[in-house]
Amino acid sequence: LSRLEDNPFASLPPAIGNDDYIPGEPVSFTLPLLEGGSLVVGEDDGGSQLPLVVLALNEGDPWSRYLAHDLSSITALLTMEGVVGTSAHYAIAGYTAGASQSVRRRMEAALAATSLSREAQLWWRQHIHFVASTVADIGGTFQDILESWASPINLITEPLSGSEFPRLDGHYGWCAWPDEVQNATLRVAEDACGGGPAAACGGDCDFLLVRLDDTCTSPEEAVAVAARAGAAGVVVVQRPGRPLVEIGSGRDADQVPIVVTMVNWEHGEALARAADGNDLSVVFNYTAVPGFFLAIDHHSHLQQVGWSKYPTMMMLGWAGQYLQYNMDLEHQLDQAAYLIPVMRDAIISPSGTSSSVAMPEHRAALRGAFDTMQLLFTLDCQGPRDESCATWDHCITITVDCDGTAQQAQPSLGEAGGAFNELWRGITTFRRQGATWLTDVTPFYPLLSGGDTCTFTVATGGGTWVASEVALRFSNAWNPAETPAPGLPRSGVWLNWPNMDTKFDSPNYNENRTVNVTVPEGTTRVELAAIITGHGDCEFVSTSHHFMINGVEFNSSSIAYDQYMVAGTALGCTGKVPAGSMPNEHGTWYYGRNGWCDGQDVPLLRWDVTSAVLQRISSQAETASTPSQHQRDEESRLMDISTVNVTYFAFAYPYGSPTQQGCGGSILMNARLAFY
Repeated sequence: LSRLEDNPFASLPPAIGNDDYIPGEPVSFTLPLLEGGSLVVGEDDGGSQLPLVVLALNEGDPWSRYLAHDLSSITALLTMEGVVGTSAHYAIAGYTAGASQSVRRRMEAALAATSLSREAQLWWRQHIHFVASTVADIGGTFQDILESWASPINLITEPLSGSEFPRLDGHYGWCAWPDEVQNATLRVAEDACGGGPAAACGGDCDFLLVRLDDTCTSPEEAVAVAARAGAAGVVVVQRPGRPLVEIGSGRDADQVPIVVTMVNWEHGEALARAADGNDLSVVFNYTAVPGFFLAIDHHSHLQQVGWSKYPTMMMLGWAGQYLQYNMDLEHQLDQAAYLIPVMRDAIISPSGTSSSVAMPEHRAALRGAFDTMQLLFTLDCQGPRDESCATWDHCITITVDCDGTAQQAQPSLGEAGGAFNELWRGITTFRRQGATWLTDVTPFYPLLSGGDTCTFTVATGGGTWVASEVALRFSNAWNPAETPAPGLPRSGVWLNWPNMDTKFDSPNYNENRTVNVTVPEGTTRVELAAIITGHGDCEFVSTSHHFMINGVEFNSSSIAYDQYMVAGTALGCTGKVPAGSMPNEHGTWYYGRNGWCDGQDVPLLRWDVTSAVLQRISSQAETASTPSQHQRDEESRLMDISTVNVTYFAFAYPYGSPTQQGCGGSILMNARLAFY
C-alpha cells in the first residue's frame, strides 16, 4: 500500500496546453457532416444543434482509441440514463481520414444491438454527428482551439534509442498510475501467469514486463501475479493482433497496489529485445498533441469537457448532461427573485473569507413576502482553465453570524462543516473550472435574524478558490393547491446534542444524542433540516441517519436513499451530474460517496415533522394532502405549548448490513428545527 501512496493518484493527466482560447468566449466554426449538411457554431446559428460536445479522435493514442472503439464504451453512452431527451448534441471528428467513419459504423452496430426504443434510437441518430473532414482539413478556429487545448499521449520511452511506445494505463482507482515523468527499470518475465514473474522479481523489483500467453485467463490475472511477485509495477504486453484494453475496468472492488499499464505486442517485443536479458532503463512520460475534446454551450461559448481519466464514451454523455444542467439553471435564474448580494470575486482560502451585509432594509422587504430562500454560489479557480484549479475534493461551507457571537466549528479531518451557524455546504471541484449551484436553504432562514449586520464567511478544507458570486435569492415556490403557503420560518433552533462527537468508529457515536426543544407559541408547522456528509474512512461507506421525534422516526433513506446508500459504488456520483455535480474531474470523481459528490452542493435533508410534534392529530390527518380548515385550526391550537423530544442515531453499512460500529471516519452534521 505504501507503493500505492507513493504514486500520486492526482498527477495524471498532466496540465498542458495554453490559454489562447478561454472557456466562456464566443467562437464560430462549421463542421461538414458525413450524414450531409453542416453543423454550424456561431452567433447566427440559432442554437438548434447546441449545446455540443466534440470528440476529436487521435488514432495514435491508445486511451482515446479505446474510448471510441470499444463496444462496451459505445454501448454505455447509448444506454445512459438521463441523456436521451436532452438538448445536447455530439460530434465525432478525427485527425486522420476515416476516423469518424469507423466510429460511425461501430455506433450504428451498437445502436442496433441495444434494446432502446425506436424513439430513443431516432434521438441518437438526430443528436450524434460524424464529421466528414479531418481536423486539419477543417482548419481555422476549430483546429486552433484543439491545438491550444492540448492532450497527452502516455508513453514508455527507451532513452538509449529514443524509441517511444504508446501505453494505456489501467483503470484509474483500480490500480496506481505512473507519475507524469517517472524513471524506472524494466525486467522481462516469462510465463506471465505461472512462476516466471516470481522468479524474475525475487520478491522485490521495480517493473516487470509480462507477455499475455496461454497461462493467463485475463490481463488482471497477470497483474495479480506480478503484484504477488513483489513488483512495484507491471507492463502487460497484449497478445498479437489484439487491441489494447483498460485493465481493471469494472473491477473496482479488488484493487491492486501497483502501477499497471499495457502496450501492444510489437512494442512489447521491442522492449524485450532492448533489455536483452538485463534490466532496462525506461521513462514513463507523455507527449503533447492537439486536444481530444471541446464543448460549446447554448450561447455558442467555448467550454472544456474535462480530464481524460476514464476511457468511456459516457464522458461525452456526462459533459452533455452538465451543459443541460447549466441551461436549466440559467432558466431558473431568469425567474423573478429578491436578491441579497453577499460576495463577488472574492479569493477563498482555507482560513476563510468574510463579507458583511447590512440587513434592516432587506428584512423589511422580506417580511411576509416570500416562502423560499435559495443560496446562489459560483465557484471558480484563480486561472481561466481547468488546469489552474486546485487538486482534491474538499468541503466548502458558508456560515453566517448576525449577532457577533458565532464561532467556526472545529474542523474534523481538516474539513470545514458542522458549525451551528452553517448556512450551506458543498464540495469543491477537483481541478474543474466554473461550477454554479442554486440550493434551497429555506429552513435555515432564522440564521439571518439578530443584529443589523450579518457576516458571511466562506471557508474550504483545502486549496485556494474564487467565490465569483454568492447571493441569497428569495421567491415564492409553494404550491397553493396543496396547502397554504407557510412563508419563511419565524424561528429555529440548532440541535445541540450532549454528544457532538464527529468520529463514527464505534457505538459511542450514537450515545447521548437526545435533546428537548420548546416549540414557540403560535407555531403551525415544524420542519427538520440537516446537512450531513461522511469523510475520511466514511467517505466510501454507506450510512443512514435517523431522527426520532416524540417516538416518530424520520430517516435519510426514505427521502435521499441515493445520496448516502450508493457510497463506494463504481459510478454512484455520475448519476448526480444532471443535478449539478461537475463531471470528468480529476481523481475518482465518479465513485459514489457518503452524502456528497465532487463539485456539487450538498442538498439539505428536509422532513415535515409537524405531525410528530402534534401527537394528538390522527393518522388520517397526518397523511391528508389537503388538510381541512378545522385540522389547520387544531394544529394551531395544539402548538401553543409543546416540547419536542428529538433523538438522533446512525448506522453504517460497510458490508451491506447495518451496524452501529460505524465506518471509521467522521460525520459532519448540522441539524436544525425550523418553526413556521
